[in-house]
Amino acid sequence: MKPYKPLLKKIGNIVFAVVIVLLVIVASIALFSRISVGRVKIGAYTFGVISSGSMEPELHIGTFVLIKETDPAALQVGDVITFYSDDPNVPNGDPVSHKIVQIDTDAQGSRTFTTKGTANPATDQYPVSQDKVIGKITWNSDVIGSVIKFVDNQYCFPLLVVILLINLGINAVAVAREAKELHKASKDPEDGCPQNPNDNP
Repeated sequence: MKPYKPLLKKIGNIVFAVVIVLLVIVASIALFSRISVGRVKIGAYTFGVISSGSMEPELHIGTFVLIKETDPAALQVGDVITFYSDDPNVPNGDPVSHKIVQIDTDAQGSRTFTTKGTANPATDQYPVSQDKVIGKITWNSDVIGSVIKFVDNQYCFPLLVVILLINLGINAVAVAREAKELHKASKDPEDGCPQNPNDNP
């Protein structure tokens, strides 16, 4: 066996493991981005994907956003919050992410937020009560959003699964071949064994 082959094999196994981990992570994000907002949390965080252009150019359609659960008393004008809207025109009651443009506080200290999409000409018709706020957007990424869109494609993910199965098959064949060689080597006489005394010199 050539001396560099074991090294190449190790590198190949590492690359394969990294690819598998990345696929699992991205597939999980793609799944949870559909159901997680306000429902599935990791600590104080939840996440999602922007589905409309109301926050252009700050947040594009498909942008991945990280949403942190925030005390309503700490929210300020200019913060972009994700909330459940009372607007009946919001499809399926999906969460909305808009910017706070005004804050009103009643006698009991409860806050109500007037919000607006950056691309919208007017403020939102329905004010947001503090109990409807999911959290504040603290980070976003167009790159992760693009990866999620790519993986979530109806043709891409099955293709990745096929590639994964092929790779697993290749690795299984390689392991079987190596096991066969080791078994064969264990049956061959070892080099340097003493000769049978009955053999001719």
